[in-house]
Amino acid sequence: MAAVAERTLAPVLPRRRRTRARLRGGSQPRARDWLEYVALRAVFGVLGALPLGAALRAGELVALAAYVLDRPHRRVGMRNLEIAFPDKRLVERRRILRASFLNLGRMAAELAHLPRLSAERLRDMVRFADEDWWREAISWERSTGVLVLSGHFGNWELLVFAHGMRGHPVHMVHRAIAGASGARGPARAWPARAAVRPELDARARRLRRLLPHSGEHQRRPRAHRAQGRCARRPRLHRA
Repeated sequence: MAAVAERTLAPVLPRRRRTRARLRGGSQPRARDWLEYVALRAVFGVLGALPLGAALRAGELVALAAYVLDRPHRRVGMRNLEIAFPDKRLVERRRILRASFLNLGRMAAELAHLPRLSAERLRDMVRFADEDWWREAISWERSTGVLVLSGHFGNWELLVFAHGMRGHPVHMVHRAIAGASGARGPARAWPARAAVRPELDARARRLRRLLPHSGEHQRRPRAHRAQGRCARRPRLHRA
């Protein structure tokens, strides 16, 4: 009897950039980092100048162009979707990847408009399934604060911003973006009135220092595994 060996798929990881090591070492950014930063600021400036509806459509067009032209990341996305959804057809995985690119374009448009989004507009864009329960839960007397774990779906950054605008101060812990100049660019988008404090390169000891402050809440992305193997995900540090 012949046995058919099962093919095991390994996740494809994009090549690591040396920029991240320079960020930790405090070295000066390269010319390429500054060019990326200027390009990022230009895109955010154009999207922010447009009305939100037009910015969302423009973001989708740019993301669609990236989906067509960026073959390396498209290949990475298709391999990881093959790992996560081995039973889906190729056309279905392509549809998922295309929708993911379009969602990134919409996210860029929404992030560009954060400084001008009113509390009323945010209530239409971000809704709680049971906001009364949330208000009750955060009013409970605690000496250690609240640690909130959330799946990284849709525009997770917009959800954090909405929490701050509704009067719930939060610390958002995330890893610094590769590129010394652009690492703090999105963090500047949050107005002080949103009560959101971005924390770059935070580790477990940083989380422990934040939690004892009563009345402030910690949000942190949670990675999800598919069949014991994980596509590319952020590196998380357990507190």
